[in-house]
Amino acid sequence: MKKCILCETSKEDREFNREHIVPKQLGGSLTMKNLCKDCNSKIDDELDKKVAENLLFKIYKNDEKIKSNKGNHINPFNDFISKENENRKIEIGLDNEGNLEITSIPQIKPTLKIKNKTTDGKATGVLTAEANIPIEDLDKIFDELTKELNVELSPKSKEEIKSGKIKSKIINHEETFFMEESIDTWPIIKLFVRIAYEIAFYKLGDDYFNDPMRDKLKNYLESDDKYIEDLKTRHGISIHFLKDNEVNEAIFHLAKATYKDDNLLHYITILPARVNGINAINLVVTLFNRLSANVLISEDFNMYEINGLNAIMMFKNNGNKYTKEFPKN
Repeated sequence: MKKCILCETSKEDREFNREHIVPKQLGGSLTMKNLCKDCNSKIDDELDKKVAENLLFKIYKNDEKIKSNKGNHINPFNDFISKENENRKIEIGLDNEGNLEITSIPQIKPTLKIKNKTTDGKATGVLTAEANIPIEDLDKIFDELTKELNVELSPKSKEEIKSGKIKSKIINHEETFFMEESIDTWPIIKLFVRIAYEIAFYKLGDDYFNDPMRDKLKNYLESDDKYIEDLKTRHGISIHFLKDNEVNEAIFHLAKATYKDDNLLHYITILPARVNGINAINLVVTLFNRLSANVLISEDFNMYEINGLNAIMMFKNNGNKYTKEFPKN
């Protein structure tokens, strides 16, 4: 029997899933088995879906060539739509290696400028196009354009355009394309809190059940709160994102010196320190070497046997993922 870290119910081992602390879909390699199946579904199903849909994480996964659960490369971008004409799109695809590439660019429709029209209905004209048009497509284009203008292009004018005696004009065309997608912030915040909560039990053990900060983090994870402001006031939890994090540089040096590998994908540092009169344990989570957040997991480090810097490092090297801990177990 073991106790679930969320509902606190004691259950048989078969009632627990092996949980990726950093989600598997993000390339996480560290697992634990102390969250029961019911609670796993309760807090993970919607969050995992939102993380999978999040544009920021899709960009990071594409950059790191992390595939979907079905083994496909991740394309973070939808089509880019013309501001002037919603039917005109720039399509973004992936090559065989998962690199982004433009697969379709809309062309400017050629236009025919009528120079003069003879009495028998024949006309001469100048073809205006954005780019060179294959010679085999010209007759079709002539037919379409003359039909629109209700004229018939003279054979002589056709041949002159085809032969280049009358050169096609290249036009300068400006058009704005955009992708309409926003980035939800609340799934990012809740993901960092969930990781911090699970790491707290992973490193501090069952003593964390008695920590008042644990109750605050738990209540937030179980809530449907998607409002990201004033979490300290509303839930009593402290989380803030970091810029120019000096800890990250130290972890890179530590990884290279200790494990001869600095191909870090994610890393987590646990920092017990007295801050503003509080015996705090702060946990810094860094995902994809880019996105870092500090979460306060305890206000009393004397409850635990933890000293100095602790780090959990997840590596990605030649497609292999593995986890190392410092100090070494």
